[in-house]
Amino acid sequence: MPDSPDTDSAEADRLHQEALEEELEAARRKRETYQMLLKELPEVFEGKFRERIRPLQQRNDQLIEEGQVLREQIRRVLPPPAREPAAIAPSREPAVGDAWPRSMPAAMALVALLALGGLALLLQLAPGAKLRPAGPAGQGPFAGRKESAASATGSADGVASVAVRTTGTSWVEVRDGNNRILFSNELKGARRFPLGQGLRIRSGRADLVRIQVDGQPERPLGPIDFVDWTRVPPAGPGQP
Repeated sequence: MPDSPDTDSAEADRLHQEALEEELEAARRKRETYQMLLKELPEVFEGKFRERIRPLQQRNDQLIEEGQVLREQIRRVLPPPAREPAAIAPSREPAVGDAWPRSMPAAMALVALLALGGLALLLQLAPGAKLRPAGPAGQGPFAGRKESAASATGSADGVASVAVRTTGTSWVEVRDGNNRILFSNELKGARRFPLGQGLRIRSGRADLVRIQVDGQPERPLGPIDFVDWTRVPPAGPGQP
């Protein structure tokens, strides 16, 4: 009697289940193998690392031994350093001509230098002291200080002058006819300069600067984007 369809189906399921169990068992064995390899992996890498550095360690030990041998040979060849007895300077009483010790001139020179430096500092800090320009071109004699309105003074009688006034803080540079810098710094307020052989004036903010030439009506130095020189010619023959 031939097998029924249900019997064939059950046999097929049993064979499929056995195949799955075999595959699962094979996967488990692979997993165990991989876990063992992972545990042994650090030891493998450490062993390979030791094999690679072993020649370097041997070479290092060899160099150390050779260095010790060379130092020993040098010590045997070179003579020992001679020891000179320490010279004892004879003590003596200072003679009449030795009234000042030898170190006194150097000490006196140092004291004199310190005194001169202190005097120069006092002269610079004294009220009314005038500082002379010592920097390169482009730095005025009052570098690092802001001029205020109190610095504007009237010109001497009979001397043509130019008054420079700012409506806000602005950098201003003024040069005379010989291109010498009369002022180069920030200006806030007003300041007067002798006209002489003429002046040249420029500013970082020309719109904030106004000039008045020898009592004439005040006029602006220029627009905000004007950064060139403004030339003020000298007084004419009929002017002071």
